[in-house]
Formats: sequence, structure tokens, C-alpha cells
Amino acid sequence: MGKSKKEKSALIKVKVSTKKKLDQHKVHP
Repeated sequence: MGKSKKEKSALIKVKVSTKKKLDQHKVHP
């Protein structure tokens, strides 16, 4: 895996933000 730390943290941020959005939709349908 030749991914840099910046790339990994960016991917994690995207995953977390999308998960938060999904959770918000679940809480407020």
C-alpha cells in the first residue's frame, strides 16, 4: 500500500463525514 498519511487521513475524513451525514438522515428522516 503506497498511500501517504495525508491520503489516508483524507479518506478517513471523507468516510467519517459521509457516515455522519447518513446518521443525521437516520435521526431526522
